[in-house]
This record gives sequence, structure tokens and C-alpha cells, in this order.
Amino acid sequence: MVDKDCSTEKQLDEVLHTLDENNEFIKTIICYPLRDYTTKECSERIILITSLLRRIGVDGVYEVGRKKISGFRVLGKGWSSVVVLVKLGKRKAVAKIRRLDSRRKTLEHEAIILEYLKPYDIAPEPYFWSRDILIMEYIDGTGFTEYLQQVIDTGNFLVFVKKLFTRAWLLDTLRIDHTELNRPSSHVIVKNSTNMPYFIDFESAKYRSKPHNATSLASYLFFRSPLPVRQYVDKDFVVKKLRQYKETLSLEYLLELVDYLRVLFHRLP
Repeated sequence: MVDKDCSTEKQLDEVLHTLDENNEFIKTIICYPLRDYTTKECSERIILITSLLRRIGVDGVYEVGRKKISGFRVLGKGWSSVVVLVKLGKRKAVAKIRRLDSRRKTLEHEAIILEYLKPYDIAPEPYFWSRDILIMEYIDGTGFTEYLQQVIDTGNFLVFVKKLFTRAWLLDTLRIDHTELNRPSSHVIVKNSTNMPYFIDFESAKYRSKPHNATSLASYLFFRSPLPVRQYVDKDFVVKKLRQYKETLSLEYLLELVDYLRVLFHRLP
């Protein structure tokens, strides 16, 4: 899991660093959490990864984001990787760099899942991957928590929930269990140009016959989110619908929950 700044919120103060092997920022993101860049492991890794990035067309790395490592800003930092924004030719992309102390041996598992999901446009498209690096699509969007509040305030909440449930249902039918959608603030981003939700950070994802994506999101919305109707929710009714969904993976039961939310909102004073 990576604790992200939702990976894509626009920043006006981004700084582009060239792929200079002596650049402190470049050395930091490649060797994190080590601080002694003169070690054989670190110096070899800097040369290897900067060479690899140049070969695939990365011109530089942006110092941007609300997370910090060693005083430098990054998009995300987790126990297995550091996430940064890179310049890939004329476009921006997201790079996930495996930490030197990561318990994960490789980032290839996440890349393979993203490649499998590519035709369905519900997750970032992977461009390149290796054991230590994953380069993927940059989604210019708004974080889940911020967007949720926006649609609650503007009255577009039900439209958004229908999109969210439908895309989670699709992920379920593909038998990919994200495993962390019970905390959507770090794992869902809404693309600004389309208002469509995308699922991010598949490091812990698994292939399962009965995934829990839609049920995790529904449980969050009905029982833990800041919805103004949460106090009126009939827990037994929601749990019943989620059980029916789990047994059948039928979108029908999720849409019934959207209709139920519509009824609850109409009851608000």
C-alpha cells in the first residue's frame, strides 16, 4: 500500500529535476530510505535506474506532492515504494520505485494486474515495468474524499455513486480483488475531464473467485462516510443487499442500493 496524495492533484509549484546521477532528489527517491549514497548497493542502483528511465524516454522527475521524504516532495510513500511524477516525452506519467527495504521482491505483480485491466479503463494504464520500477498513466484528477464532498454539496452524489458501483462491479466480475477499497480515500481518484472514478494502487491486489470491491465501497459509503443520510440508514436492509450481491455478483443489487440512497436523500429536511 502507498499513502498517496491521490497521485494527481494539480500543483503549481512543481520542480523538474533532470536525471542527473548526482542530483540529491534523484538519489533520494532511488535509494530511499538509505541516506548513504556511496554504498555499493545504492550507487549501482542509481546508475541502473537512471539509465533505465532514460532508455524508456523519461526526461526528468518532478518534485511535487504533499508527502515528503528526506525533505523532498513526492506524490506518495508506502512501505514498499515511493511514487513520483515524471516527464515522459511530451506527457506526464507516474513512476513507482521500489524501496530498498521493501518486503516485496518486485513490482511486477501490480503491473501484470494493471495490464490485465487495461482494456476496461478502470485503472491507470501501465507503460513499462521491471522489478524495481513501474511507469504508468498519470490521471489528472481529484481525490476521492474531496470529490465526494463536492458531489454531496452540488447534488450530483447519486450519479457518482452509480458510476463508482458500476466500475467496482466490473472489477469484481474480472475477479480482481483490490483488497483496500474499504479505505477509498487513498485508492480512488476521479478524473477531471470525465468525472469517472479510477482505482489506483494495486500492490496488494489478488485474484479471487469472490472479490470484495463493491461491497467494501458500499460498506464505507453507508456506514463510515460523511453522508448526511447516514444516520437514517437501515443497516439490516443494506447488509441484506450486499449479501445478495456477494452471492450473485449481480449489478441489480448495487443499483437497488443507489435507489435506496435516493429515497434517503429525499427524506432530508
